[in-house]
Amino acid sequence: MPIPLGAEERFSNTGRNAVAISPDGSHIVYSANDGLTLRPLDQLQATPLAGTSESDGGSVGIPGTRNPFFSPDGLWIGFQVGGQLKKVSIGGGAPVTLCEVDAPFGASWGPDDTILFGQTDGIWKVPGTSGTPERLIALEEGELAHGPHMLPGGEWVLFTFAPSGIGSWDDAQIVI
Repeated sequence: MPIPLGAEERFSNTGRNAVAISPDGSHIVYSANDGLTLRPLDQLQATPLAGTSESDGGSVGIPGTRNPFFSPDGLWIGFQVGGQLKKVSIGGGAPVTLCEVDAPFGASWGPDDTILFGQTDGIWKVPGTSGTPERLIALEEGELAHGPHMLPGGEWVLFTFAPSGIGSWDDAQIVI
């Protein structure tokens, strides 16, 4: 099913995750025009989410809004902007800062209200209510981890692993 962007919309940060689908399939969120845009799939109109871009008052750091992802209940959208991991309600309102981050390589929100995100030094977790991040999986210099997802039961993490020295993500591994 094609979902065209509005005439003035342009995807932002396409080198990272730019689109997410709500767990119940009723909404999509995407990075466009340096912020997030939410679209209920039963409507034709998409709405930019206020406060989700650096120009809306996001902190300065890595440019652009990146890596949108939904909470398990679909009521919140997590994202990274300007060196911070944040969340915003699908109903609108001011975004909430969860923690400081470097350059997340994908993120996911588990059913236990824990958010996992990849960094250049490992996979980290932070409560969905905010807090101090805790490293779950450490990496060696030059290694990368992308797109961590907690598997059912909460004991295992699935992610893409790029060993040091590989030429592209095409040569990466999927690991648990």
